[in-house]
Amino acid sequence: MPLVDNYGSITKSRQEVLLPANVSKWAGLIVSSNPWRNENYVELGKAYLNASSYAGQYTDYGKLIGFLKTHVGASNIPYISPPNAGFSAADAPLTKENDFLLLDWIQKLKYRGVNLPEMFLKCLKEDSWLKVTYGYRPPSKSFLIGSWLEKLL
Repeated sequence: MPLVDNYGSITKSRQEVLLPANVSKWAGLIVSSNPWRNENYVELGKAYLNASSYAGQYTDYGKLIGFLKTHVGASNIPYISPPNAGFSAADAPLTKENDFLLLDWIQKLKYRGVNLPEMFLKCLKEDSWLKVTYGYRPPSKSFLIGSWLEKLL
C-alpha cells in the first residue's frame, strides 16, 4: 500500500511506519528530521489524522490512523528500534520530560532484548544533551554512573 510521508513523498516499500508527530508525545525526541528515513521507515503526515470524504465514503478524525495501525503496523517510537544514526535530539539539549522519555525508551528496548545500534549509542553517550546546573553535558560527565545505570546505557 503506497503511503505519503510527512515530507510529501510517496513510499511503496518500507520497513516500519511511524505515527504522525502530533499523535505522539515521543515526537519531541525527533527535533528536526526523521533519523529513520535512511533506513526505510516512513513517518506519516498529519493529513492521515483528518476527517475526510473520498468516493462518497466519510472517515472520522483518527479512523485512518487506526486502520494503519492494524493493517500496516504503524507504531510509535518506543515500540521500534532506534536507527543506526546520530540522534538529532541528542545533538541539542532536551527538555526534562524528553530526558525521561529517552531513558524510558532505552529501558523498554533493553527489556525486549533489543541491542542499541552503534552510532545511536555513541551519540547518547558522548553528546551534550543532559541538563546539569551549568548548561548541558554528556551523561558520563553529569553524574557518577552506578553499575545498574551503566548496564542500561
